[in-house]
Amino acid sequence: MRILHVVSTMKQSGGVESFLGHTFRAIRRRNLPNLDIEVCYTLGDARLSDAELDEMGIRAWGVRLGNNPLPFLRNFYRELRVRGPYDVVHAHLSNFCGPPMQCARRAGVPVRLSHYHNLTAGHRNDWPRRIYERWLNRQVLSNSTGIIALTYAGLRLWFPRHAESDPRMFVIRYGIDVAEFEQARARDAVRDELGIPRDATLIGHVGRFNWQKNHARLIEAFALLLQQRPEVRLLLVGDGDLRPQIEQQVNQLGIRPSVTFTGVRRDIPRVLSALDLFVFPSIVEGFGKALLEAQAAGLTVASSRIATSCEAVAPPFEPYSCPPEDVPGLASCMLRGLEAAGRDPALAQQARAFARKFTTDASVDSMLAAWRVPGFTAPLDPFAPAGAASGC
Repeated sequence: MRILHVVSTMKQSGGVESFLGHTFRAIRRRNLPNLDIEVCYTLGDARLSDAELDEMGIRAWGVRLGNNPLPFLRNFYRELRVRGPYDVVHAHLSNFCGPPMQCARRAGVPVRLSHYHNLTAGHRNDWPRRIYERWLNRQVLSNSTGIIALTYAGLRLWFPRHAESDPRMFVIRYGIDVAEFEQARARDAVRDELGIPRDATLIGHVGRFNWQKNHARLIEAFALLLQQRPEVRLLLVGDGDLRPQIEQQVNQLGIRPSVTFTGVRRDIPRVLSALDLFVFPSIVEGFGKALLEAQAAGLTVASSRIATSCEAVAPPFEPYSCPPEDVPGLASCMLRGLEAAGRDPALAQQARAFARKFTTDASVDSMLAAWRVPGFTAPLDPFAPAGAASGC
């Protein structure tokens, strides 16, 4: 059985790349016979090394998708004919899934999956772009045999007129290795490495420094929090284009001694074990896997109140959420979250119990069922009526 994944790039360390990397490794550990996986990237070469791809038995090749989809339609169709036949084409490009789905239908691929990992591609929103997006959306609806999102809210937002009535639409949640986060015990060691006092109250955030992660408002809210709790420290894990701007903001506010930038870390379970509270102030998210990881580590979370990531928040933490633009509200959520975590140790158990619903094995089983791999009949998570999903 031949399965082709279409991605923009695997150079970055974001949600899609992490999701596919974990999925590929989990499938390899299962030693499934007759499963041949390839990756086609549309913006750049694969992030995973050739050696790692070869070790997992995955071939990677590229066809560029620019603003004009016509060359892509021609070139990708040609590659499908030359390299095929494929049993599944699974695109992870949100609305840009439309062009590869059209090609896959023309090439006779029986299973054609459009996967929406986010709620925006970050493009401008003028009228030519909106017309183009509507065309892309129609291509997805006309050519896909399955349409996947990470949340019910995501399906509603992308397909408001079809989500509740189209049987092709379903949810596959991100999965995490819950045990990896539950078992990490490195609070003092991580703090010593980073020069943070062992007895300090530490709030942390993990995410790329880009507009949707809302770092600027987080820094403003943290500065307000320091007026009430001057001993609190903030740990920012990640890198990105906006990091210099955020560092400048921290310096201008005079709070640099209270904020630590770590850059990219590969030991997130260890880092989370050093925190007292996790903060997640995103403006927009496809889901919010970092929220699950924090809860698997037993942390109380303070988050922005957006429809998609609310499905990744355990009910006890819903009171510690606010609109992403509400800076005083975020400061209050962090303060109340810290107070609750300090007085109610049962919150850690509730956080871990919630995170155990989102395992890598469950996610992979759903993926294999979506690909129609023989022997895998895990029930897919179809669109639920409004109100069926938990949300803050």
